[in-house]
Amino acid sequence: MKPPITRSAALLGVCCWLLTSITWSAVLRDYALSDDAPLAADTTQSLSDNQDVADFTAGTCPVQCCCYRWQAWADALFMTRDIGGGQSLAFGDPGDPKGSEVFNSDEMDFDFAWGPSIGLFRCLSPYTSVGVEFYALDGWSTEDQVDGDVSVQFPSFPFLPDGGYGLATFRYESQLYNTEINLRHRVARTDWLTLLAGFRWIELGEEFGTTFETGGTTPNFLIDVNNHLYGFQLGALANLKSRGPWSLDGWIKAGIYGNSASQETTEDFTSVGGEMTYISARDTNVAFAGDIGITLQRQITQRLSARVGYMALWVEGVALAPEQLDNSDPSSGTATLDHSDGVLYHGGFAGLEYKW
Repeated sequence: MKPPITRSAALLGVCCWLLTSITWSAVLRDYALSDDAPLAADTTQSLSDNQDVADFTAGTCPVQCCCYRWQAWADALFMTRDIGGGQSLAFGDPGDPKGSEVFNSDEMDFDFAWGPSIGLFRCLSPYTSVGVEFYALDGWSTEDQVDGDVSVQFPSFPFLPDGGYGLATFRYESQLYNTEINLRHRVARTDWLTLLAGFRWIELGEEFGTTFETGGTTPNFLIDVNNHLYGFQLGALANLKSRGPWSLDGWIKAGIYGNSASQETTEDFTSVGGEMTYISARDTNVAFAGDIGITLQRQITQRLSARVGYMALWVEGVALAPEQLDNSDPSSGTATLDHSDGVLYHGGFAGLEYKW
């Protein structure tokens, strides 16, 4: 059973994509139809090798990219994610091993994890810049236990307790890596709206495993899942409010991606006189990813600013590790891949931005 969060994220994602596409179309049409002349010479000055940002005032340089060539930032991300999916893991009636669920994967929770976020952009003109963004979070890990007269779902079959008692330990880990190369263009006749288009590469990795201690034995299994999303995105950045050294900015991005996904399942029954078996499956599909965020920035010096913010990223059409339990059967050597799930990431960030 899919939880409501995946359906909501999918609907929100489609809305995000449509809104971004409409915004792009409307603004580009307005720009194409505009007969305005370029900015006057005194407002399109570029920063020469012997000039300093302080030489340009707000009155002579309303467009930021004419006052510097480079923009760089480094943030610390603090984010959590939902579990996604909903896989039955343990049952309370060994006589009916799959008839009385007592534990589900959606009862496990990830805490906040932290990771680095960096970006570097180069101004090509007073209107246009190109750059790269990267962030990584690989510290999500959670563990839970169920004990008693319970059966545990293994990939091949529900495993029954020996002597009426067993202790099942469930472990779930997840990682996220994001890389983007974007071209940004400030919309003519505005100093608050910038459009972007670019290439994005998202990697989502997961490991889910169970060890069942019963009757002095420890049968166990491990499922390793990887998603590699490659595609293009559109987006917009907006300066929502500026006053003195303070500024409030927001962004929205959305894209369609090809997902090269795979799963590897290892099942170990050697402690009960069985064998260790390994199976795998891979597939490709179309996925969606979109994110929104907001940043509050405080200028410290002419070049240096401090920033804090909040962001959310949702991804649809990916494979999650617990959901592969019903698609793997090492005892028969068969495996398929379920890549129909979604996951939502969200949290805050804080860091510094420097321009020169």
